[in-house]
Amino acid sequence: EELPPAKGRRYSQGIDPGISSDATWAITIDYTERNLMVGVRCRRKVGKQTIPSVVNMVREGHLLYNQDGAACTSTIDSTGFGGKLFRQEFSIIKPLRDYDFGGTRAKKLELLSDLKAVIDKGQIKLPRKGAWMELRRQLLGYKLDDKKLETDAVMALALSVRHATRNPSNPVTKPVFSYFWVIGVLFAIFLGSLGSLFLYSCTIETG
Repeated sequence: EELPPAKGRRYSQGIDPGISSDATWAITIDYTERNLMVGVRCRRKVGKQTIPSVVNMVREGHLLYNQDGAACTSTIDSTGFGGKLFRQEFSIIKPLRDYDFGGTRAKKLELLSDLKAVIDKGQIKLPRKGAWMELRRQLLGYKLDDKKLETDAVMALALSVRHATRNPSNPVTKPVFSYFWVIGVLFAIFLGSLGSLFLYSCTIETG
């Protein structure tokens, strides 16, 4: 149910945690080529989970695809955690993003709209075996009014896709601060200001 990480590839892991009920899903996609993203790993734990068990599940997938030249960013639905608790429990996982729905329908709709657009354009390829089949079943039966539906897998995929579609494909992982570059920029701005002042003074003299 998983493809191994590859050097130079970029991965996005989305997690929908089942702290109070349901199931916990962690879905990882390879988004190196955004026109054809690929599902590489799908994990689920059925039933109520403890916070440490969710942290371990997220960390396992994150570390797997964030090594040996591969890079992974994880995004988790933090709605039920609370900001302080979330930061304490998941601080060992970096880079990590959180998505808090905050009870608003609009944020959820936006998330699902991104996923629908990717699927409609044929920009994602998902395996047809194991837990992936449960994800496909949930996708086919999904409705926005989902209170009585199993949607954990759909939301995990949506979180994964959101990062993949809304962030740079090749971000600068270790930006280097250059003192001389900054001085050069400031000097160029200074020269530009002098030029503008010179033109202005000429205009006054000839006007």
